[in-house]
Order: sequence, then structure tokens, then C-alpha cells
Amino acid sequence: MKKANIKVTYIKVGDDIEIHYEERRENGMGTVKFSSEDKPRKSFTESFQALKTHVIDMCECPEDWEIEVNSLSLNYKGERKTMGAVIAATRKLLHSKTPLNIITPHKTINEVGGGKGDGRLFLTPDCVKIIGEVTGEAKLFLRGARINDDQLQIFNEFEDGEEVEDSQTDIEDEINNNDTIQIGDGKTDASQ
Repeated sequence: MKKANIKVTYIKVGDDIEIHYEERRENGMGTVKFSSEDKPRKSFTESFQALKTHVIDMCECPEDWEIEVNSLSLNYKGERKTMGAVIAATRKLLHSKTPLNIITPHKTINEVGGGKGDGRLFLTPDCVKIIGEVTGEAKLFLRGARINDDQLQIFNEFEDGEEVEDSQTDIEDEINNNDTIQIGDGKTDASQ
């Protein structure tokens, strides 16, 4: 196990879990691509699917559409490293074997002018909160929190969500990723 200061940049949930993150190294930032076939905790998938209403709102889809969120892409731009996000989802179609792909427009956190300005350009505060929960769950997954029979006892303390809530108490810290986590087992592809 190694300790790393990380910034999550991509999460995909499907048959496997894929998490990309940047980690600070002695010689700068490096990108790590982590993939695991292990099943995530229920709270991970629930927080991920809580983004559905925001996808529907941002893409101006009918509210009654049944969609499934597949991925979350995050970037950090500018002098202040302002977080931006794109969320991808799918909707099953009646007359097609392939689903409809839905991708939100890129939106950022509203840091300009104390939250004033054109709200259509920015993520809502609730969406930012859910993104913080999702990235907190991703970090727990990287540390080894999974739903495997042999690990259920080990991670019972995570079931009440305390660990995730604690990691989300200060959303600015989450956005800036100033925390240090333990990186667990899994397949990783580190590149610069």
C-alpha cells in the first residue's frame, strides 16, 4: 500500500469500476487508471445514480425518462483549479438494440462573482454536493471498500455512511483534493 494525494478525474460504473485520478509525485503529477471487477458498496452506486435528475435537467429531457448514469468526467482548470463536470448516461430504446447516449454539457462550479451570473453555465449546489459524495465513494473504493463476501466484515464500519459524510464536510477540500488516502489493491496503469 502506498499513500497518495489524489484528484479524481473520471469514474465509470458498469460491469467493472474504472477510476482515473491524478496523483502528486516527487516529479509532478501522474495519472493513474484503476479498474476492478469487484462490486462496489450500495452507497457508491446510489450516489452515482443520484446524478440522474441532474442529467435530465441539464439535457432538458422529459422528467419521466428512465436513464442510467454511466460515467462522470471531472476537470480542474484555471488559476483556481475550478472543477468542471460532464456526466454520461444511457436510455434504453424500444426499437433499437443499442441505447441512446446522453451527455451533459460541460458545466463548472460557480466561483465567479460570489455565485452571481448566468446560472445555466454552472452546476447546481446540489449537483456539486452529489459529485462530492461520488468522489468520496470512489476514494473509499480505491482504499478497498467493496461488497465481497470475504470483505463484508472488514467494511461494516462503512455501512452507515459516516466515512463518506466525514470526507464531504468541507466541499472545498473535496474539490481541491487536499486529502491523503490509502490506495488499495486493483489493476492500475500509472503514466505521466
